Amino acid sequence: MINYLKLFMLLMLILPINCFGDEGFSVFVIMKTERNEYSKVVTAFKKYLSSKQMLSGINTYYLQNEKANKILNNLNKNKKNLFLIFGSDVLEEVQGSIPGDVPIITAVVDYKGIQPANVTGIKFSVPSGLKIQEIRRIIPQVKTYGVLYSQESMYYVDEISQACSRRNIKLVKKQVTNENLAGALESILNEIDCFLIIPDNNLYNLQTLKFVLLQSLSKKVPCIGLSRYFTKAGALASIESDCDEMGVQTGEIAESIYSGKSPSSIKIQQPRKAEYSLNLLIAEKLGIKFPDGILDGASEVFK
Repeated sequence: MINYLKLFMLLMLILPINCFGDEGFSVFVIMKTERNEYSKVVTAFKKYLSSKQMLSGINTYYLQNEKANKILNNLNKNKKNLFLIFGSDVLEEVQGSIPGDVPIITAVVDYKGIQPANVTGIKFSVPSGLKIQEIRRIIPQVKTYGVLYSQESMYYVDEISQACSRRNIKLVKKQVTNENLAGALESILNEIDCFLIIPDNNLYNLQTLKFVLLQSLSKKVPCIGLSRYFTKAGALASIESDCDEMGVQTGEIAESIYSGKSPSSIKIQQPRKAEYSLNLLIAEKLGIKFPDGILDGASEVFK
């Protein structure tokens, strides 16, 4: 009688590891410059694909150091190639040069426009509902939020408005330009008890952010930023995407593509989890005490 167990073990020894499926992805990671949050996503992404035996290799390239066409010269047509691209500006620069049959996973603040057949991905920005939920946990005493926005960020303010409305939170919003930002900020700070900074390149740069943080502090109004860099600069707290979880999500997207799904059939996703950082010096100046457990749950605490 044939010993099937011994036969199976013999086959496992002599057959290549990929004989029961396709070779893993050869991944090209492209970003403008090295950033800690991007690196965390890549690490979790790599770990996820490796655990599924879907990774044959991964290389990271920085556009500040290398030209897009030089990076693309490394494509091997005999490999199962996959691009993981960080930043809408990077995507715009390299997308046209990538063959249409090579899948692209993007990680951008927001994805606008028509989704090409070979593109899918995840947004870096925290969903408004999740952001408001986290802010309420951190400073539950806040009753009225405020936000300034330009034409560029109207869509984002609409999302925040809906999130606040569902939770019976009052939101004061004012559309402004960079020229009348100062006057609008002074006005809105008299009407609210929490100011939200939102992604808006028309309004915010290093100079205006510094002004907003200082004015908010002088009016004793807590300011909520977009990342730990804002918190370190003087925001009471910042809510941002959990990069480790984003790495898992991008890995799941890659797994779906590996199993045969078209990238365009996979909707651009939003982060499932958020993390927050706190500035204790600002909290002390504002006279704010955090609820039990909030300090322990912070990803970073500045003192």
